[in-house]
Amino acid sequence: SYAVRSQQRMKTYLDGNLEVAMKFKDKHQTLIDEIEEEEESDWVDKELNYHSKKENAWRDNIAAMEEYPEQIQPELICLGGKQYQRAIGFFREVMLESIP
Repeated sequence: SYAVRSQQRMKTYLDGNLEVAMKFKDKHQTLIDEIEEEEESDWVDKELNYHSKKENAWRDNIAAMEEYPEQIQPELICLGGKQYQRAIGFFREVMLESIP
């Protein structure tokens, strides 16, 4: 069924697809690469959460970090699903660090 195929494709994406990773070696990024790219992206000045004025606090907290948590493997170059998994872990760490 379509739902089962879609679920399998999502699982494959999140697990990391070796074939895609080999095809696009020039697109792999470290966490630092991703953060620097975000700072220059079209999204940097867009308001995503109009319910709160604290949105830029995320960027400030990330900028204030002297080093990134080792468990999220910031130096590892990733692509696709592995990047997504690392981003979730990174934002979780930033959020925990931000809680007073």
